[in-house]
Parts: sequence; C-alpha cells; structure tokens
Amino acid sequence: MTAHQHSRTATAAPAADGRRPEQRPWAAAHEGTPTAGRAAGRAAGRATGRATLALAVAGVLALAGCAASSTSGAGAADSAGPASGRVAQAGAAAADAAQAAGGAQAEAGSQAEAGSQAAGSQAVPDRKIARTSVLTIGVDNLTSAGQAVRAAAAAVGGEVTDEQWDLRAGEAGQGSLTLSVPAAGLDATMKRLEALGRVQAREASATDVTGTYVDTQGRLATMRASVARVRDLMERAKTVREVIDLEKALATREAELEALERRMAALTGSVENATITLTLLGPQAPAVEPDDGGFTHGLRRGFDALLASAVVLVTVAGIALPWLLPLGLIAWLATWVVRRRRTRTHAQATAAQTEDAQTEDARAEESAAAR
Repeated sequence: MTAHQHSRTATAAPAADGRRPEQRPWAAAHEGTPTAGRAAGRAAGRATGRATLALAVAGVLALAGCAASSTSGAGAADSAGPASGRVAQAGAAAADAAQAAGGAQAEAGSQAEAGSQAAGSQAVPDRKIARTSVLTIGVDNLTSAGQAVRAAAAAVGGEVTDEQWDLRAGEAGQGSLTLSVPAAGLDATMKRLEALGRVQAREASATDVTGTYVDTQGRLATMRASVARVRDLMERAKTVREVIDLEKALATREAELEALERRMAALTGSVENATITLTLLGPQAPAVEPDDGGFTHGLRRGFDALLASAVVLVTVAGIALPWLLPLGLIAWLATWVVRRRRTRTHAQATAAQTEDAQTEDARAEESAAAR
C-alpha cells in the first residue's frame, strides 16, 4: 500500500501554478518562441503522456499486489513470495517510468532550447552594409598607374567600370576611375592602390541598408505570390470579361514585380560589391586642398569663382572675335546701301516738288498777264 500511495502522490501532485512538474519545461519553451516552442511542447506532451500511463499501470499492479496479500490469512505464507515479487516488479516499473519521464522532460527541454535558439537566430537578419570609398593619389606616371589600378581590381575579382583621362597637360594631367570590387576585397584593394603613390585624400563610408533590403525582399515575395494567384485565376476564368480583367491585373503586377526585382538586384549589388572612386594626379598637377570651411575658405572660393567667370568671358570673346569682323563689314555695307537709297529717293522727291512749284508759278503769271 505504501508503494501505491507513493505512486498516486507522484502522479497526481500538481504544482503551484496548476500544472504537473513534467509539463512545465515545455511550457517555458513554448513561451520563448512561437514555432519551435509549439513543436517542443507537443513532443514533451507526448513523452509526459507515456510516462503518466506507465506510472498508472505500475500503480494498478501495486494495488493488485496489496489486495492479493490481504485476501487470506491462511495462504499468506504461500503467497508472500509471489506478492512481494509483484510489488517489487511494480516498484521497478514505477522507477523505470519515472526515469523515462525525466528523460523525456530533459529531451523536450533540450528541443525547446534548440528551437528557441534557432528562432532567435532567424528573427535577427544579417546586416546589409553598402560600402564606398573615395581616394586621391599623386603618381609619377599616369599610364603605368592606370594599368596597376586595373590589375588591382582584377586581382580580387572586380573591374573598372568608368575611366576619364586628361593627358593633354602632360605631367599636370589627371585621371578619374571608378572601380567595383567585392566587399570582402575592399581593404586589400585600398592597400594596393595606396601603394601606387602619394595619398592626398581618402574618404570611406558605410551605409546600413538592412531595413530597405528586408522590406524589398518581403514585398518581392508578396508580389510573386500575387502574380501566381492571378495566373491561377486566369486558368480558371470562364468568361472573356474575366480573362480581360485578369490580364490587366497580371500586367500591372508583373510590372511592379520587375521593378522590385531590379531594386533588389541593385541593393544586392551594392552590398556584395563596394565602389571605389579613384583620382590619379600627375607630378605637376595641383595638390588637393582640404576643405576646412569658414569665412577664409568661402572668400577664397568666391575669388576663384570670379576668376573662373572672367576666364569664361575672355574665352567667349576670343571665340566670337573672328566672327565679328565679317559680320561688322556686312552690317556696314547694308547701312551704306540703305542710306544711299534714302538719299536718292529724297533728292527725287525734292526735284519733283521744285518742278511742281515752278509750274504753279508759271501758271499764276500767265493768268495775271491774261487779265
């Protein structure tokens, strides 16, 4: 009877929160993560059910053993051996069930912990960083430096995407190159470029695009699912009107899907590849001055702008001067012709007026003489 009571007490004793002790580990794991907690909770629940069933069977066997031992006093000596054996077997079964329940609880707890860690690692996405660098270097030979830049980009699997050279000034010339290299090889490429000559300016920036990346990724998945649903509806359309409406909806969604795919490709490219804007200056090229700001810097920039405007005006005058001489000659000839015609017309008009006046005077004299 003592073993039976002990088995019932171990089976039915609830905890302070209303749950059995073997139910609390998977409940704690269930509160940690939604998906992994539910899976671990179901596994722990099944293991706990098996352990409870084993404990119940052990209790029934122990009860049967006690009843058999107390049935008859005459056969107590003959049945003591089998009854005690059954009691011992029941106790061993209860111990095995308790051990199995403990193992199931430990396994469920480990599964819940592993699920929690997995869910936690999935909930925090990897950071997406877009890196760019700007570098200005003075070199002794622009041609050889340009070849070295291309070799440095190719060494890490990158490429030169844009080149602009001004070699007319000789040693005072300069070149501007844009490199696209893998983000993992950015530092190595920068070291090789800095070894080409004298570093005059360097800038580096890193932009966190994780939010934009995750948002675009989610919108892309949603739009793909929407396109799939519209296509499925088109297969089940029964009227021409439904087909036309669904085709319009599909065209709109496919256009949005292509735009999202282009944006996602650009984001992926900016994360996987870093951009380097490199300026190479010849030996006689003016050095890059730091932008210190302030009133003095503003005054100097204003004076430089004034000189640049004067240079532009002089340049425009020099370009227009060859055209001014023939244009001036043509304008003078046109003015002379117009004035000559005006003078001739004025003389003819004056002569006609004089002749008319003389005619009127002659008529007046004839009239006076006739009287």
